[in-house]
Amino acid sequence: YQRRVRVVSMTYLHFFNCLTLTFAPYFVVYKATKLSEFNSWYLILQAAVAYTITQLAKLMFYATFVPPATDANAFELFQAISQLVVGSLEVVGMLITLNMVGGESEVRLLGVGLGWATAESLFMKLAPLWIGSIVTFLPVLHCSRKTSFNFLKLNMYRCEST
Repeated sequence: YQRRVRVVSMTYLHFFNCLTLTFAPYFVVYKATKLSEFNSWYLILQAAVAYTITQLAKLMFYATFVPPATDANAFELFQAISQLVVGSLEVVGMLITLNMVGGESEVRLLGVGLGWATAESLFMKLAPLWIGSIVTFLPVLHCSRKTSFNFLKLNMYRCEST
């Protein structure tokens, strides 16, 4: 019991360490630039929402217009061009976001960039951090289950052969 508690607490320590290393630089950038002077949390939130909408639009366009690869080793020109067009939606989304939000140009650029990067980190890195650090104890459990299943199987095979 004590070993399991120690492993779980180390798992959470690793998770919070990774969380701090991932998201603390965004806070430092916010405090060290003009963003904190203008109190531009709303600007950062707008950029994060725009990132989410852009990613959903990319997902819909990928699912609708990009054909699945028939052969993994073959190069298909139509598929490459359609992936390029759908991938450029992110640039268009950022450009639209920069033009829609108001404020001083430097603050607007920093705010949209910081909001976009924060949203990307939340969606692309937080879930793997959560899943990867919480599952650290799981392989030990799986190994013990597999070992006991193998012994059970061996025992059943021995009973059948006699």
